[in-house]
Amino acid sequence: MALSQDKTYPLENIKLTKEYIDAWKITGLHLQKLFNEYNKIENTQGNGFNWLRTKIITPSFDSMTFRYKNQVFSILIDLIEFDDDKVISKTTQAAKDLQIKICAENNLLPCLFKIKIRNMKPATGSWNLFDTRTDKKINLFDLVSDTPIEISDWELSNWAVSTVRNYLERDGNKIISFNDSPGISPNVFFEDKSGNKNWVLISVNGKHQNSNVKINGDFQKFSANVLINPINAEKIYRSNVAQVKYSGLKPIKD
Repeated sequence: MALSQDKTYPLENIKLTKEYIDAWKITGLHLQKLFNEYNKIENTQGNGFNWLRTKIITPSFDSMTFRYKNQVFSILIDLIEFDDDKVISKTTQAAKDLQIKICAENNLLPCLFKIKIRNMKPATGSWNLFDTRTDKKINLFDLVSDTPIEISDWELSNWAVSTVRNYLERDGNKIISFNDSPGISPNVFFEDKSGNKNWVLISVNGKHQNSNVKINGDFQKFSANVLINPINAEKIYRSNVAQVKYSGLKPIKD
Protein backbone atom coordinates (compact mmCIF):
# COMPACT_ATOMS: atom_id res chain seq x y z
CA MET A 1 0.00 0.00 0.00
CA ALA A 2 1.47 3.33 -1.04
CA LEU A 3 1.17 6.59 0.79
CA SER A 4 -0.75 9.25 -1.12
CA GLN A 5 1.53 11.94 -2.49
CA ASP A 6 -0.88 14.25 -4.30
CA LYS A 7 -3.14 15.36 -1.45
CA THR A 8 -2.82 18.48 0.64
CA TYR A 9 -4.90 19.43 3.64
CA PRO A 10 -5.47 22.76 5.43
CA LEU A 11 -4.65 21.23 8.82
CA GLU A 12 -5.99 22.99 11.89
CA ASN A 13 -3.50 24.72 14.17
CA ILE A 14 -4.80 23.68 17.58
CA LYS A 15 -4.58 26.47 20.13
CA LEU A 16 -2.86 24.89 23.10
CA THR A 17 -4.73 26.82 25.76
CA LYS A 18 -4.87 25.59 29.35
CA GLU A 19 -8.52 24.79 28.70
CA TYR A 20 -7.68 22.56 25.74
CA ILE A 21 -4.78 20.81 27.50
CA ASP A 22 -6.98 20.13 30.54
CA ALA A 23 -9.69 18.75 28.22
CA TRP A 24 -7.12 16.55 26.47
CA LYS A 25 -6.00 15.07 29.82
CA ILE A 26 -9.61 14.49 30.89
CA THR A 27 -10.38 12.74 27.59
CA GLY A 28 -7.34 10.47 27.72
CA LEU A 29 -7.83 9.47 31.35
CA HIS A 30 -11.55 8.84 30.83
CA LEU A 31 -10.97 6.56 27.83
CA GLN A 32 -7.94 4.81 29.38
CA LYS A 33 -10.00 3.83 32.42
CA LEU A 34 -12.60 2.23 30.15
CA PHE A 35 -9.88 0.56 28.06
CA ASN A 36 -8.40 -1.04 31.19
CA GLU A 37 -11.78 -2.32 32.34
CA TYR A 38 -12.75 -3.91 29.02
CA ASN A 39 -9.31 -5.28 28.16
CA LYS A 40 -9.16 -7.00 31.55
CA ILE A 41 -12.64 -8.49 31.20
CA GLU A 42 -12.19 -9.65 27.61
CA ASN A 43 -8.60 -10.92 27.97
CA THR A 44 -8.14 -9.60 24.47
CA GLN A 45 -4.45 -10.47 23.92
CA GLY A 46 -3.74 -7.56 21.57
CA ASN A 47 -7.16 -7.40 19.91
CA GLY A 48 -8.61 -5.02 22.49
CA PHE A 49 -8.34 -1.29 22.96
CA ASN A 50 -4.98 0.16 21.87
CA TRP A 51 -3.83 3.74 21.54
CA LEU A 52 -2.34 4.67 18.16
CA ARG A 53 -1.59 8.28 19.10
CA THR A 54 -2.08 10.16 22.36
CA LYS A 55 0.47 12.98 22.19
CA ILE A 56 -0.70 16.46 21.31
CA ILE A 57 0.48 17.47 17.85
CA THR A 58 -0.36 20.62 15.94
CA PRO A 59 -1.37 21.14 13.23
CA SER A 60 -3.48 18.00 13.08
CA PHE A 61 -6.85 16.62 12.01
CA ASP A 62 -7.73 15.16 15.43
CA SER A 63 -6.76 15.08 19.10
CA MET A 64 -6.01 11.37 19.64
CA THR A 65 -6.63 8.02 17.98
CA PHE A 66 -7.26 4.46 19.16
CA ARG A 67 -8.05 1.04 17.69
CA TYR A 68 -10.52 -1.55 18.89
CA LYS A 69 -10.74 -4.86 17.01
CA ASN A 70 -11.07 -3.98 13.30
CA GLN A 71 -11.91 -0.26 13.63
CA VAL A 72 -9.87 2.87 14.26
CA PHE A 73 -11.51 5.75 16.12
CA SER A 74 -10.31 9.30 15.48
CA ILE A 75 -11.13 11.56 18.44
CA LEU A 76 -11.62 15.31 18.15
CA ILE A 77 -12.10 17.06 21.50
CA ASP A 78 -15.20 19.25 21.39
CA LEU A 79 -15.52 21.86 24.13
CA ILE A 80 -19.16 22.90 24.49
CA GLU A 81 -21.08 25.53 26.40
CA PHE A 82 -24.77 26.26 26.85
CA ASP A 83 -26.77 29.37 25.94
CA ASP A 84 -30.39 28.91 27.06
CA ASP A 85 -31.45 25.75 25.22
CA LYS A 86 -28.64 25.95 22.67
CA VAL A 87 -25.46 23.88 22.76
CA ILE A 88 -22.55 25.89 21.38
CA SER A 89 -19.48 24.04 20.14
CA LYS A 90 -16.08 25.73 20.25
CA THR A 91 -14.81 23.34 17.58
CA THR A 92 -15.03 24.96 14.15
CA GLN A 93 -16.98 23.31 11.36
CA ALA A 94 -13.80 23.46 9.28
CA ALA A 95 -12.02 21.29 11.86
CA LYS A 96 -14.89 18.80 11.85
CA ASP A 97 -15.01 18.72 8.04
CA LEU A 98 -11.26 18.09 7.87
CA GLN A 99 -11.49 15.21 10.32
CA ILE A 100 -14.39 13.71 8.35
CA LYS A 101 -12.47 14.04 5.07
CA ILE A 102 -9.26 12.41 6.26
CA CYS A 103 -11.17 9.69 8.11
CA ALA A 104 -13.19 8.89 4.97
CA GLU A 105 -9.99 8.54 2.94
CA ASN A 106 -8.34 6.26 5.53
CA ASN A 107 -11.29 4.19 6.77
CA LEU A 108 -11.25 5.76 10.24
CA LEU A 109 -14.33 6.56 12.33
CA PRO A 110 -14.55 10.32 13.11
CA CYS A 111 -15.73 10.95 16.67
CA LEU A 112 -16.22 13.90 18.99
CA PHE A 113 -15.51 13.66 22.70
CA LYS A 114 -17.63 16.43 24.19
CA ILE A 115 -16.59 18.25 27.36
CA LYS A 116 -18.71 20.83 29.16
CA ILE A 117 -16.69 24.00 29.68
CA ARG A 118 -18.55 25.09 32.82
CA ASN A 119 -17.31 22.14 34.89
CA MET A 120 -14.75 20.51 32.57
CA LYS A 121 -16.49 17.13 32.67
CA PRO A 122 -17.57 14.77 29.88
CA ALA A 123 -20.94 15.80 28.49
CA THR A 124 -22.46 12.33 28.95
CA GLY A 125 -21.71 9.07 30.73
CA SER A 126 -20.04 5.91 29.50
CA TRP A 127 -17.85 6.41 26.40
CA ASN A 128 -19.16 9.91 25.58
CA LEU A 129 -18.39 9.50 21.86
CA PHE A 130 -20.40 11.23 19.12
CA ASP A 131 -20.24 10.67 15.37
CA THR A 132 -18.71 13.86 13.93
CA ARG A 133 -20.77 13.44 10.75
CA THR A 134 -24.16 13.31 12.48
CA ASP A 135 -23.49 14.64 16.00
CA LYS A 136 -25.31 11.55 17.30
CA LYS A 137 -23.98 9.52 20.22
CA ILE A 138 -22.49 6.17 19.16
CA ASN A 139 -22.13 2.74 20.71
CA LEU A 140 -18.68 1.72 19.54
CA PHE A 141 -19.41 -1.96 20.19
CA ASP A 142 -21.99 -1.85 17.39
CA LEU A 143 -19.34 -0.65 14.94
CA VAL A 144 -16.64 -3.31 15.35
CA SER A 145 -16.30 -6.94 14.35
CA ASP A 146 -13.69 -9.61 13.78
CA THR A 147 -13.77 -9.16 9.99
CA PRO A 148 -10.23 -8.40 8.75
CA ILE A 149 -9.70 -4.82 7.54
CA GLU A 150 -6.49 -3.75 5.82
CA ILE A 151 -4.63 -0.92 7.52
CA SER A 152 -4.85 2.50 5.87
CA ASP A 153 -2.30 4.98 4.57
CA TRP A 154 -2.61 6.98 7.78
CA GLU A 155 -1.98 3.91 9.94
CA LEU A 156 1.14 3.08 7.92
CA SER A 157 2.37 6.67 8.31
CA ASN A 158 1.60 6.70 12.03
CA TRP A 159 3.39 3.37 12.48
CA ALA A 160 6.48 4.54 10.60
CA VAL A 161 6.66 7.87 12.44
CA SER A 162 6.27 6.12 15.81
CA THR A 163 9.05 3.69 14.88
CA VAL A 164 11.51 6.47 14.01
CA ARG A 165 10.57 8.50 17.09
CA ASN A 166 11.15 5.51 19.36
CA TYR A 167 14.60 4.85 17.88
CA LEU A 168 15.61 8.51 18.12
CA GLU A 169 14.55 8.73 21.77
CA ARG A 170 16.24 5.44 22.59
CA ASP A 171 19.50 6.89 21.25
CA GLY A 172 19.25 9.93 23.53
CA ASN A 173 17.77 12.48 21.13
CA LYS A 174 15.02 14.92 22.15
CA ILE A 175 11.88 14.99 20.00
CA ILE A 176 10.87 18.61 19.33
CA SER A 177 7.72 17.84 17.34
CA PHE A 178 6.25 15.33 14.92
CA ASN A 179 3.33 14.92 12.55
CA ASP A 180 1.66 11.81 11.15
CA SER A 181 -1.02 13.59 9.12
CA PRO A 182 -1.35 12.49 5.47
CA GLY A 183 0.55 14.60 2.97
CA ILE A 184 2.63 16.46 5.56
CA SER A 185 6.42 16.17 5.56
CA PRO A 186 9.01 16.39 7.13
CA ASN A 187 7.57 14.18 9.83
CA VAL A 188 9.88 14.45 12.86
CA PHE A 189 11.92 17.32 14.28
CA PHE A 190 14.51 16.51 16.95
CA GLU A 191 17.50 17.84 18.83
CA ASP A 192 20.51 15.53 18.97
CA LYS A 193 22.87 15.03 21.90
CA SER A 194 25.15 17.79 20.57
CA GLY A 195 22.32 20.32 20.54
CA ASN A 196 21.92 20.33 16.75
CA LYS A 197 18.39 20.67 15.38
CA ASN A 198 17.33 18.19 12.72
CA TRP A 199 14.32 17.08 10.73
CA VAL A 200 13.48 13.71 9.20
CA LEU A 201 11.57 12.92 6.03
CA ILE A 202 10.03 9.46 6.55
CA SER A 203 9.02 7.09 3.78
CA VAL A 204 7.24 3.75 4.08
CA ASN A 205 8.29 0.71 2.06
CA GLY A 206 10.53 2.81 -0.19
CA LYS A 207 7.81 5.20 -1.36
CA HIS A 208 9.68 8.50 -1.65
CA GLN A 209 8.30 11.69 -0.15
CA ASN A 210 9.35 15.29 -0.70
CA SER A 211 9.42 18.02 1.91
CA ASN A 212 6.33 20.18 1.41
CA VAL A 213 6.33 22.34 4.54
CA LYS A 214 8.25 25.62 4.78
CA ILE A 215 10.85 25.30 7.54
CA ASN A 216 12.21 28.32 9.36
CA GLY A 217 15.59 28.00 11.02
CA ASP A 218 18.80 26.05 10.49
CA PHE A 219 18.13 22.31 10.50
CA GLN A 220 20.19 19.33 9.44
CA LYS A 221 18.12 17.24 7.02
CA PHE A 222 17.70 13.47 7.08
CA SER A 223 15.58 10.84 5.41
CA ALA A 224 14.49 7.50 6.84
CA ASN A 225 12.77 4.50 5.33
CA VAL A 226 10.64 2.10 7.36
CA LEU A 227 9.70 -1.27 5.91
CA ILE A 228 6.38 -2.63 7.19
CA ASN A 229 5.40 -5.97 5.74
CA PRO A 230 2.83 -8.63 6.63
CA ILE A 231 3.80 -11.95 8.18
CA ASN A 232 2.27 -15.04 6.59
CA ALA A 233 -0.25 -12.93 4.66
CA GLU A 234 -0.48 -10.79 1.53
CA LYS A 235 -1.76 -7.71 3.34
CA ILE A 236 -1.40 -6.08 6.75
CA TYR A 237 -4.64 -6.21 8.66
CA ARG A 238 -5.61 -4.26 11.76
CA SER A 239 -4.69 -5.99 15.02
CA ASN A 240 -2.33 -8.36 13.16
CA VAL A 241 1.42 -8.44 13.63
CA ALA A 242 3.81 -7.25 10.94
CA GLN A 243 7.55 -7.18 10.34
CA VAL A 244 9.04 -3.72 10.86
CA LYS A 245 12.55 -2.79 9.73
CA TYR A 246 14.23 0.60 10.21
CA SER A 247 17.62 1.21 8.64
CA GLY A 248 18.49 4.48 10.38
CA LEU A 249 18.91 8.08 9.21
CA LYS A 250 20.51 9.13 5.94
CA PRO A 251 21.70 12.74 5.36
CA ILE A 252 19.92 14.68 2.64
CA LYS A 253 22.31 16.65 0.49
CA ASP A 254 21.20 20.03 -0.87
